[in-house]
Amino acid sequence: AAVTVNPGRRRFPQLTDEPAPLHPPPPARVRPQPPVVRADAGVVALDNGVVGLTLDCRNGFSIRELRNRLAPRTACRLDPTSGLEVRAGGTVLTGRDFETTRVTVEASRVRIELISRRADVPLVLLLTLEIGRGPEVRMGIQARNAGAETLRADMRFPVLKDLVLDAPEHTWIFFPQYRNVLTNEPCFCHQPNHRGFPLQFMDVFQPKRGGGVCLMTRNLEAEPVQYGLAKRASGATAYIQNRGEDFPIEPGATVRLCERVLAVHGGDWHEAVRFYRAWLRTWYRPVSSQDKPWFRGAVWFRSHIASPTNAKNIGHTPPLYDSAARRWRTDEFLAADERLLGLKPDVFHFYVWAFDESTGGDVARDGEYGPKDYANLGGLESFRAAIRHIRRDLGLPVSLYTIWDRYNTDTEFAKKWGDRFAKMRADGQRLISPRKVYISQGVPEWRNHAVRTLGRLETDTETDVLYLDVFGSDDRGRDYNPNAGHAHVPTWVARDDADFLADVRGGLPGRVALWGEFPVTDVGSRYWDGFLMYDCIPLHEYLARAEDVLETAPQWSRQTLPPNVLRFVLPHLRQVVFPVGTEGTVDNWRFLKFLLFNGQALFDTTWRLYDARCRERLGRALRIQRRYMDCFDSDAPEMFVPTERAFVFANRFPGKGRTLWTLFNARYRTVSGAILSVPHVPGVVYRDLWNDRALTPTVRDGRALLSLRLAPQGIGCVLQTAPE
Repeated sequence: AAVTVNPGRRRFPQLTDEPAPLHPPPPARVRPQPPVVRADAGVVALDNGVVGLTLDCRNGFSIRELRNRLAPRTACRLDPTSGLEVRAGGTVLTGRDFETTRVTVEASRVRIELISRRADVPLVLLLTLEIGRGPEVRMGIQARNAGAETLRADMRFPVLKDLVLDAPEHTWIFFPQYRNVLTNEPCFCHQPNHRGFPLQFMDVFQPKRGGGVCLMTRNLEAEPVQYGLAKRASGATAYIQNRGEDFPIEPGATVRLCERVLAVHGGDWHEAVRFYRAWLRTWYRPVSSQDKPWFRGAVWFRSHIASPTNAKNIGHTPPLYDSAARRWRTDEFLAADERLLGLKPDVFHFYVWAFDESTGGDVARDGEYGPKDYANLGGLESFRAAIRHIRRDLGLPVSLYTIWDRYNTDTEFAKKWGDRFAKMRADGQRLISPRKVYISQGVPEWRNHAVRTLGRLETDTETDVLYLDVFGSDDRGRDYNPNAGHAHVPTWVARDDADFLADVRGGLPGRVALWGEFPVTDVGSRYWDGFLMYDCIPLHEYLARAEDVLETAPQWSRQTLPPNVLRFVLPHLRQVVFPVGTEGTVDNWRFLKFLLFNGQALFDTTWRLYDARCRERLGRALRIQRRYMDCFDSDAPEMFVPTERAFVFANRFPGKGRTLWTLFNARYRTVSGAILSVPHVPGVVYRDLWNDRALTPTVRDGRALLSLRLAPQGIGCVLQTAPE
């Protein structure tokens, strides 16, 4: 036997290196200067000591230079052809395909008039750029058709091409689509303002030295707009676009598009979020919504099925109502629910309670919710008694299922209107079947019918909650029916959603909560209380996906992490995860652990979804949320606060006299040791809530360093409690 000892340098590499976490420096302190706009020989400079733009109007229009003094250590450069793109009939024009006819400086604003050099795209544009004392430049665009035929041109303004912050590999993007994209790897993201992109900003940033550029719209009218953000080896490209299909311009007519904002910042993407939230505070006021503590604090929405066919096929259970015995199984089902996860549900949801068992196939009866549907449940008095028992005797709010993208052909609405308002695709195909007519929520007659029907349903049943399935809308489902009374064809889905919710909300008592299946845009979200969420399960790619993503298997994978800034920007919109389609997976917990991490509730429909280990952990996660709801319902939660380890993520939820952090180890190996550094004052105590044990921190210079052990892809939860 022999032993070889090497006392010198390492001859084999470590299996893994410990990367340093990225903590950008705070923004530089800059004293704003009075805004100045100067034009000299076709070159326009806007500056206020914080942000600066140089525009080249000598040969059309381009953004030649961008200056960010909030991040003086980060070099910023972009392609000098940035600025403007127009696409029409297969022709692509940049700003240099226009002739500058006039540049007018008015105090802190410049107006730039452009005319197309191409006869086949006869556009006249008016660009306005205005600078104040802050980090932003406000931008506007108007377009006039100088031709003799209707013009449909996609207009991108502004366009930032190949934006590089120091170096391409250090240039990251943040794109807050349904499941946010946060990366410095190649990818392409493009989303309209719809359920897949409910906010109005995106960001390019440098996470090490700090600094970034945020593009944002201020679109309070919910007009159609698209957001694009791509990362390539040459840098990041970002643009805001309006489709010509949504804004056809008649000969001689002018369209004015929503305001855009370019803002610079120090730090990382968090600064863009703060900038967007500051704008939200100027106008976002929920209307009889997001104000119900019992709904905002609900952690488990339990769905039970009244239709015998659906109960058998979906839940593998008997129906909620036993029509032969004329009795409800409510108490039995709730007892089984409590045994399932070790806690009682917070909201009792009636699913497929309106049905017609004689039809076969899809037995749901949609669009009426009246006496014919009550009859299946023993009549209205039987239904009301069941709801009254749940609400008064069991102390649970009741939610009723409805759906508003279709109606059955045996309903009164169908008898009056037939399929006149049926949704139509771009190719002219009408979405009808022998039993169903599919319809856009933007149809005025349909919206009025929904308002009346939901108002009557609430009066009939005294329910606490009304649920709208398959709502909000997807831009891919725009309606092209010219005979449905739409103000715009194709439809403007974000505006239609907002108008529908505003009218429904106005027709209901303020005590009633309103929720649905998908998010709506920020403008429309003021009128309801929450929605289902699929961000942590594979279904998220149906809502929105990033294209051209390269994925390798290094120390961690962003594919397992569901960033969800909407949860933190609008914290009182209750997000409720529905783990649909995940049954039969190796470990359902790999998805459902994010309920705790992001502070989301659970919605489910049956008892067969989870194995024993998942049930125990899921119950534990929900109990933590329920016990510390003052934290999870915080007005000011923070997403991805700094940690001491790279690829370990933390969310912060400040409560009443206490603060809670949730943790996720995105690596494929265990992480032990110092994880979190937090502000410390004498007398505070710390607890590892996930493992139910006290934590003793290392305290130095007013900060507490918390050490934990996080399993590969594992979660954690830490509480700091102030002295009484």
